[in-house]
Amino acid sequence: MSVPATLVEKSSDEIREELAGFPEPTIDAVMRFREDGNAEALTEMVLRVIEYYLPRDKKVSLVGMPHSTRLFDELGADSLLMAEVAFKLEELLGIPIDLQAGPPAETLGDLIALLGQRLD
Repeated sequence: MSVPATLVEKSSDEIREELAGFPEPTIDAVMRFREDGNAEALTEMVLRVIEYYLPRDKKVSLVGMPHSTRLFDELGADSLLMAEVAFKLEELLGIPIDLQAGPPAETLGDLIALLGQRLD
């Protein structure tokens, strides 16, 4: 899996600025992915970004949760939340992420796979 040049070229300070307000484990996952393009770090990064945008009454740790977990039905995601997640990931990675193109991302695994495909 290749790390986008946009992410590689960002300094740690720039990444921290883009992730202002995000918990430290989210920043750590982004930094790990930037360093080696590790698929596990990408997965953790995506899950932690989703966690950040979940409604307060639905806040749960997604790391370790089955990838079959349904974004809308089980986690309470809606189209606005998914747009915020896509925007943040686009900003970090510097690649377009169109959640409307192709089959819908209905589960955590679907979204992770979509990003993996965009980065291959």
